[in-house]
Amino acid sequence: MADDRKAWSASMLTFRGYTRLMKMLGDDEHKHLDNERLAKLEYVSVRHSGLNCANPTVIAMPAICLPFDRLGGAIALRDYNDVQAIIGRCRCGYVCQAYYFPRDKYGNSRTAIALKVMDKDLIAIERDDTDNEVRIMAQLQPHGMQTPLASKHVLRWDRARCEKNDYIATEYVANGSLSSFMRRAYESLLKKYAQSTLLPLDVRRSVAHEFLATVALPLYGSILQGLVYLHTQGVCHLDIDPYNIAVGREHGPEPASPYRYFATYIDFGSSQILDGRLLVGAGRENPAIKAKITYRSPELKTNAQERTSYINFVKKNRGAMSLQAEREKMPKGFDGRASDLYSVGVVGIELLLYGYQLPGFLGSAFVSTSSNPKWRDFFIDHFDKSVVCPTPCLFCDHHITLPESAVQILLRLVGTDVKARGFADQIALAWLAAHGDKTDTTAPYYGVATAMDDVDMASHSASSA
Repeated sequence: MADDRKAWSASMLTFRGYTRLMKMLGDDEHKHLDNERLAKLEYVSVRHSGLNCANPTVIAMPAICLPFDRLGGAIALRDYNDVQAIIGRCRCGYVCQAYYFPRDKYGNSRTAIALKVMDKDLIAIERDDTDNEVRIMAQLQPHGMQTPLASKHVLRWDRARCEKNDYIATEYVANGSLSSFMRRAYESLLKKYAQSTLLPLDVRRSVAHEFLATVALPLYGSILQGLVYLHTQGVCHLDIDPYNIAVGREHGPEPASPYRYFATYIDFGSSQILDGRLLVGAGRENPAIKAKITYRSPELKTNAQERTSYINFVKKNRGAMSLQAEREKMPKGFDGRASDLYSVGVVGIELLLYGYQLPGFLGSAFVSTSSNPKWRDFFIDHFDKSVVCPTPCLFCDHHITLPESAVQILLRLVGTDVKARGFADQIALAWLAAHGDKTDTTAPYYGVATAMDDVDMASHSASSA
């Protein structure tokens, strides 16, 4: 019954969008959409928190229907008083839940999407390079909501513009980001053990062990495989965290087998393409790379400091500096692939420890710059056999154990030696050799959201868009 209601709701939305599209185009108009058609858009004013979430403003959001591409496609939008209409906030606007439909299918063929609406004034204030994000996505996946998918680790996408906003649409997937998926999977396992006769502490430990075996180890292998695809295309993400990794799902090898979960990378706003020296962040033109502090590699932090120093030098000496002096101050760049591996290593530690939510040890909050700033030192001091385990030790006190092969890979990734991290394909092969039996297994269904319609969907993170 619930699925029928969702399908009916989707049909009504696309029918309403198709009706509005016909009014905008007219019966005698060619099906291709151009700027003249976009000029007929109707907007709804929606409040936004603005710069640094402290400068409230009003942005114009498209109403009911948005003509989207030159193939006759359009997007049907929900009313903005619907709680499902806006599913996330970004620096320059909002992310909306919507449906893409081709005009020649009369709205009967639809694809659930996430539409990022970015106000042009806020883009200018935030100095966001939306063209760079589009350039990166085009490197990974040809544009278009109906194009063949190059890899399951990326999403189909497309772009449009009007006089007020920029729009980027990606496939909508309903399970959420890696962060929300971990929370739901853990809660599902807690419910599984709720009726057991075990003591509360034993229940927590049983949940932790099962979470590690059925969620963390299989999913981390897919995260590494997705990073291999990005790097083979010459793309460095540079902002990898649990909010920029979505968890997709696919059918198992047999028709009646359960779903398998896999990682999909999203939000390429900070990403860059490797230059001829296989570096990123070099030169005068590259913008500052915005990344979360907890997951930011040491070399990325150094590059940000160099760029700030360079910008201040240019402002102070504009018109009075030599080319040689400018080049000496210019950022030299860094290996973005190694930086991504560091970030993936931090995500791996967070993922493997997430299930250990015990009294005195909250694994879900262990990796945190604010509440546990020395998390990296604690992890290395305990698991690195070349140093003496400190006393007291959180891991020893709570009897927390992780697979030795996984620990060695994670220690290698979060180390300060850039060359020792290796390359994504080497790490993925090492993980596959150690945990291939788990990486390829079929995980249970963890009570995540079901598909909105007959289109099979995976997961999407809008909160970090």
